[in-house]
Amino acid sequence: MALSFYRAPIRCDLFVLLLVLLSYLLFFPYYPRLHSANELSRLYLVYALVDDKDVEITKYIQKFGDINDKSKVAQSYFSDKPPGTAFVASLPVAIARLLGFKQAIERDLWLCRFASGTLPVFLLLLLIRKEMKDLQVREETRAIFLLLAGLGTLLFPYAILFYGHGLVAFLVFASFYLAISPSPLKAVFLGFASSLSVATEYQSALYILPSLVLFCSPLRHKKSLPPFFLLGALPPLVSLLLYHTYAFGSPFKTGYSFVSNPFFASVHAQGFIGVKFPRLEPFLGSLFYPSKGLLFYSPALVLGFLGLPLYFRKVSRSLLFHRICLVGLPILFVSSMVYWDGGWTVSQRHLTPLVPFLITPSALLFENSKITRLVSLGLILASICMISVSTIVFPHMPEYFTNPFHDLIVPLLQKGYMVKTLLLSAKPLAIVFAFLVICALLFAIAIFPSSFAHKVTIVVLGILIGIAWFDMTSRVSRFEKARVAEEVSNFEQYFDRP
Repeated sequence: MALSFYRAPIRCDLFVLLLVLLSYLLFFPYYPRLHSANELSRLYLVYALVDDKDVEITKYIQKFGDINDKSKVAQSYFSDKPPGTAFVASLPVAIARLLGFKQAIERDLWLCRFASGTLPVFLLLLLIRKEMKDLQVREETRAIFLLLAGLGTLLFPYAILFYGHGLVAFLVFASFYLAISPSPLKAVFLGFASSLSVATEYQSALYILPSLVLFCSPLRHKKSLPPFFLLGALPPLVSLLLYHTYAFGSPFKTGYSFVSNPFFASVHAQGFIGVKFPRLEPFLGSLFYPSKGLLFYSPALVLGFLGLPLYFRKVSRSLLFHRICLVGLPILFVSSMVYWDGGWTVSQRHLTPLVPFLITPSALLFENSKITRLVSLGLILASICMISVSTIVFPHMPEYFTNPFHDLIVPLLQKGYMVKTLLLSAKPLAIVFAFLVICALLFAIAIFPSSFAHKVTIVVLGILIGIAWFDMTSRVSRFEKARVAEEVSNFEQYFDRP
C-alpha cells in the first residue's frame, strides 16, 4: 500500500526525463574566443542555406572568422562536414529570420543545437524508455538508467553541441526500432531516418545496414513496403547528392576530398577518407584510455555489454544479432580511423551511436542480478560525474592531454570556471541539478523492491565506488604539476572571469 502511494503521484522516470531536458536547455557551452571550428563550419553552412540560398561559406569566413574545418574548390570555401546537421538546423534559423531576427552567432548556435542535438536526443531517450517499458523493465529502473543515458554518457555533450553525433544516435536507434515490425508508415520514417543519418555522418551507412537487413527479412510477405521506404529516403538522399554536386562538382564527391588544412587533408588521403584497417591502439584508446576512452568516462556502460545475454532472453535471436552489430560497428569504425583521437572533444565522440543500444541491457542486468545492483550506483555516479562535469566546464578537451579530465577539467572547476547558462549563474544551477540527480537516484533505489539492508548497502557502496573511481582515474597518465598549471592558465582565456 505504501509503495503504491509513493508511485501513483510521482512517475520517477518522467521526472528524470524532465530533469535531463532542463539540463540540456539551460547549460550552454559557448566560448567565443575558442572559435569552435567543428560547430562554426556547420553554422556557416546554415547561414549560406538560409540567407543566401547557396552552399558556399566564403562570405561567412570573411565576416565571422577563419576556421580549420573547411574545403576549398577553386577560390571558394565550403564546409567540409556532411550537411545533414545543417539541413536540420536550417528550419529554426529560417523561422527566426521570418520573425525578423538578424544573424547572431550565439542565438543561432543555440537554435541549431536545439534542433540537431537537444530535440533528437530527447526523442531518443523517449524511445529508450518505450523499449524498456515494452520489455517490462520497472519504472524505478527506467529512471536510474535514463538518468545514466541522459547525463552520464556521450549523449549529454552531443545533445548540447552543434555536432552530428547526437542526431545520428537518434536516427540509427530509431531505424532499428522502426525495422522490427515494419508497416507502410514505419517504412517511410525508416527510409527518412536511414537516409538522413548518412547525410549527417557518412559512416552511418555502416550502422544502418543491420536495420535494413532486419527490415528486408519479412519483405517476401510484405512486398508493398519498399516503395514507402524509398518515399521516405529520397528527400535527404537527393538533398545530399545535390549538395555534393553544387559544392564539389559531383554527387559522389565529398568535402573530405577538398580539405584545405594540409594536415587534415593528409589524414583523409589515407585509406578511404581517413579510414583504413582495425588497429589495437585506437581500439584501446577509444574504449579505455584516459584521453578518450568511452569506459573511462562512462564506466557504467560496461553493464550494457554484460547485459546483452539478458536482452537475448527477452527478444528473438535475430534482434540480438542485429543489436550486437550495432554496438560493434562503431567500435570497428573508430578502431580503423587514421586520426582516431582527433578533435577537442569529450571522450570518443564517434562512439555515440552505440550508447543507446547498451542502456536497456544495462537495466535488464540491474533487475536480474543482485550483485550488479550493489555496484551499479557507484558506476552510474562515476559516469555522471565524469561526463557531466566535463560538459558543464569545458566540453572541448584537446586530444594532446593524456588525462584531460584531471589535468584540465578539475583544475578549471576548482578555479570556478564553467559554461554559460540561460538561467541564474552556472555554479548554483549546477548545485541544484546535482542535488536533484542524487535525490532522483535515491528515490528510485528506495522504491525498488528489495530489503532495506540491501538498499543501504547499495548507497554505501555507491558512494565508495564513486570516490574510488575518481581517485583511481586521477592517478594515471598525468602531466607534471608545472605543465598542468601552465596549460590551465592558457585555457582560462576562453572564459569570462568567474
